[in-house]
Amino acid sequence: MADSGTSNRKIAKIEYTPGLQDTGDLEAGTKTVTATSKPGSPDYTSEESLAVPPEGIVVDRTFGRLDINITAFNAGATKLNFSLEINGVEKLSGFMDAPVGGKAASSAWGDLGAGGAWTVTIYLWADQDTIELDAVQFRFGVGNKGTTESQVVHYVCPLGAIVSDYAKLCRNESDQHPRLRMNGVDIWGDDTAGSDITREFSAAYALSGNLEWNFTIDTEHGMNWLDKIVVVHVT
Repeated sequence: MADSGTSNRKIAKIEYTPGLQDTGDLEAGTKTVTATSKPGSPDYTSEESLAVPPEGIVVDRTFGRLDINITAFNAGATKLNFSLEINGVEKLSGFMDAPVGGKAASSAWGDLGAGGAWTVTIYLWADQDTIELDAVQFRFGVGNKGTTESQVVHYVCPLGAIVSDYAKLCRNESDQHPRLRMNGVDIWGDDTAGSDITREFSAAYALSGNLEWNFTIDTEHGMNWLDKIVVVHVT
């Protein structure tokens, strides 16, 4: 006679691959910024999106990083001001100081509509005179930036499930410190220096609650993002 307990078990596989999204270089040549107040029309616009998470996976945190290469501060100019909007709402703003070179600004937010369209608009203006640049790039994803640990994504575990997980976590600079938690309690962590991290399938047992992935990194504008996550549970 077949074991009714075994025959009634259900196996489910949930997969999510948001990856790192990238506008690429939005400046095809060189640009001279002549405005000295926020312009009425954006200097750059890009249509982007994030993948829709499947049922059971909840995105808690998204991030973005703006990189600009400044080639000249002319006359009395010392600051390049910027405002980056997503779907008409300002999400990143500030200024980039002299001297010339590559500059970065970044921020992290809650779920900004994973699965929805992102219209990214960038406004630039000088504090005075003119500023020249030759590269503008915006990167974003499901993840975190900087040195403050935050929950990035979680999986809502079914009651009485036996759960396994796989996650590929990537970073762009410095060392990353991912944590896997069950209902807020650490069950795995990795402080591997200078490399992306792949967590292979490992069993975790829960009666109910959340399986949570938290990220942090060692530099202010460093990025940790979730490339792929797979959760398998048996109920």
